[in-house]
Amino acid sequence: MNGYTTIDLNGTPVGLKFAYPAIKLFTEACVKNTDIYFIGEGDAGGFTVEGLAKLIECSYRNNCILKEVEPALKFEDFYNYVEQAQETPEGLEELKKVSEVYAASTVMKKIVAGNKELEKKRQTSQ
Repeated sequence: MNGYTTIDLNGTPVGLKFAYPAIKLFTEACVKNTDIYFIGEGDAGGFTVEGLAKLIECSYRNNCILKEVEPALKFEDFYNYVEQAQETPEGLEELKKVSEVYAASTVMKKIVAGNKELEKKRQTSQ
């Protein structure tokens, strides 16, 4: 399934769906907390623990919307998950998988393509 993966949260599989609602929720959160969710700039930048936890939480909430169920997990659950996952090779591999599914999702491909097109237009208008 496009933009879909699962994580193991304390022995329970949790579905993550990276689609428009997840990206919208994440973008709205980032407007308020960019300096908390990201570190560095450009290619040298990346997610903080808080940022990756928020992205995962938003994709979980998107999955709940699709399944028409109320979210039972909170941001703290995903923060603890990311923090713990960074401590083991298996956890790091799972975080890498989540990032790859996010980057390969149709909605992210459209956003990246749109940004490249805007950059092209901006460069030609200068």
